[in-house]
Amino acid sequence: MAWYAWRTLTAAISVTAAFCVGAAAGVGAVWGFSPCRQPFAMLICGAEYAFAVLRFGVTPRCLNMCILFRLLLRAAVSDLETTEIPDDIHLGAASCFLAFLPFEPHMPFILARGILGAFVIGLAMLFLSWLAEAITGRESLGGGDIKLFSVLGLYFGPVGGDFLVTVSCAVGLVFCALNGIEKGTAFPFAPSIAVGAFITAMADTAPAAFFGL
Repeated sequence: MAWYAWRTLTAAISVTAAFCVGAAAGVGAVWGFSPCRQPFAMLICGAEYAFAVLRFGVTPRCLNMCILFRLLLRAAVSDLETTEIPDDIHLGAASCFLAFLPFEPHMPFILARGILGAFVIGLAMLFLSWLAEAITGRESLGGGDIKLFSVLGLYFGPVGGDFLVTVSCAVGLVFCALNGIEKGTAFPFAPSIAVGAFITAMADTAPAAFFGL
C-alpha cells in the first residue's frame, strides 16, 4: 500500500513538473508571434509534456518527444500567421532524432526504419501533391508541409507515417469544417500535422508506429 502511494505521488509530481516545464516551453515556442497565442500555447505544450511523461515515463524518449512537440507547436503557429514553416524546424526535428538515437536499444533497426519512413512518406506526399495540383490546377501542399511529413517519417517509420498522414488529413477536414473554410481556399496544414503527430506518438494500438514499440 505504501509503495502504491509512493508511486502515485511520484507520478503526480512528475506530471505536474512536466506540465510546468511544457507551459514555459510553450511561451518560447510562440515567441515573436502574436502575444494572444501565448496562453493557448502554454496549455497545449504543458498538456503534451504531461501526456508524454505518462506515456513514456521520465526517459530519453520522453525528452525527445517533448522537444519534437515544441518544434511542431512553433511550426503550427508559424503556418497560421505567415503560411510558412521555417527550415530550422525541419532541421531541428531531424537533429533531435539523431541526437537521441544512441539511447535506443535497437539503434540500427530504428535508424534504418526511420530513413525508410522519411523517404517513403516524403516521396508519397510529394507525388500526391503533384497529382492534386495536376488535377485541380491549384497548389495543394506546400513544400514546408511535405518536408515536415518527411521528417516525421524518421520518428514513426513507414507504417506509423501512414497512420500519421491519415490522422492529419482527418484533423484537417475537421478544422476546415469548424472554420467554414471553402474549397480552393488556402489552408494552413501544419496545425493538423502537429495534432496528427501527437496522436500517433500517444497511440497504444499501433506498436509499429513509434520506435518499434
